[in-house]
Amino acid sequence: MRSKKAIRRILPPDPIYGSRLLTRFINKVMIDGKKSIAQKLVYSALDQIKEQSKQDPLKVFETALNNVSPKMEVRARRVGGA
Repeated sequence: MRSKKAIRRILPPDPIYGSRLLTRFINKVMIDGKKSIAQKLVYSALDQIKEQSKQDPLKVFETALNNVSPKMEVRARRVGGA
């Protein structure tokens, strides 16, 4: 058992856009510890957003995350029993 409670590490912001949210997303995309490949994928997707929509890619990313996130918390309903 752990003797002390683990301290939550503060993630550094990503080097290009300066967003901690983008750093978390890159870490979620990363497979087998290959962060540079995950960064290439995410940054190339953001570059495509910049070229095609002519908008700020970070704003588009944040609105996409807001659209995907749940608006209401759903709790499990207990069914059955003895």
